Amino acid sequence: KQRLIRFAFSLLRVCIDSITTRFNYLLQMATSTPSTGEKSLSKLLSTLTTTLHPSTFVFVTLPAGTQTSPTLLSSARMIFQETEGTTLITTREEAETHNLDYTFPCRMITLNVHSSLEAVGFMAVVATRLAKSNMGVNPVSGFFMIIVLCH
Repeated sequence: KQRLIRFAFSLLRVCIDSITTRFNYLLQMATSTPSTGEKSLSKLLSTLTTTLHPSTFVFVTLPAGTQTSPTLLSSARMIFQETEGTTLITTREEAETHNLDYTFPCRMITLNVHSSLEAVGFMAVVATRLAKSNMGVNPVSGFFMIIVLCH
């Protein structure tokens, strides 16, 4: 039992060392590459406006290797290549038109503010405020905008 505990702790140390190394690399990259956009949390919050999109959006996961129509891909709001397959965020109407299983019917809110990719705390404030209204929140960031999918 003691040997198993020591092994678990040594494995944990290796994982922590690996995470620390990766974090330091990312930190170095972030500080060596200038970013555009606002970094000041107070300015981001004071200038923030939002757009609530009228459609209901959903998450669809297509298994790896699945062929899909170009129409579906072009209508997807976001596409993520994941280990489990390709995840699309699209309208419920598109998913139903293509007879696809979907999950998390939600509304899309665009945060109309150009935050820096290095901004700290902005999404935490937004997510916390939405959570106080008992909303499930899935933020997705691009270079120029942030989308929040709320359920």
